[in-house]
Amino acid sequence: RSYYVLDRDLLLTGLMFKFPPVILEAMDYGAVAVEVTGFFLLLWGRTPWRIWLIFLGILHLGNALFLNISFHFHLIVYLPFLLYPIHSDRWIGSKFKRFELSSCKPVFAVACGLATIHIVTRIVGAGGTCLFMPNRVLEQLAEIYVSTIIWPVFIVYGISTLVFSRKPGV
Repeated sequence: RSYYVLDRDLLLTGLMFKFPPVILEAMDYGAVAVEVTGFFLLLWGRTPWRIWLIFLGILHLGNALFLNISFHFHLIVYLPFLLYPIHSDRWIGSKFKRFELSSCKPVFAVACGLATIHIVTRIVGAGGTCLFMPNRVLEQLAEIYVSTIIWPVFIVYGISTLVFSRKPGV
């Protein structure tokens, strides 16, 4: 549908027609398997859970590159799970220390300001759902290109949390 109806032929979409149907079917079932196994890997431990998050990043990057489907909003859900192990000694210690938010205040203030501007422009009927763009076609293009930037960063960051973890088995 995206290729024919929405005329999404960006990036590597043309290569999808070169894959044998058996491979595409296997990729379909593989994506479902990756999505379903998350709960079990969460119960198994932190390292399998983080590896699963990295695979999700790879899956969403593949969707952006090959199918021109953006899942950039999923990053909001996945990123805290990668950030938590890195900062867990500050968030939860043996005496339940409180995380210091003083270093986050400027970023939080800018994010709140942008969110307020965005919400107000949407309420008055202006703007778009992504990056304040009123043009839906440009918005969809931006979503795909943003996905091709954020998912590799997410993947590299996830791998770095595995490699440079301060605690064994974390």
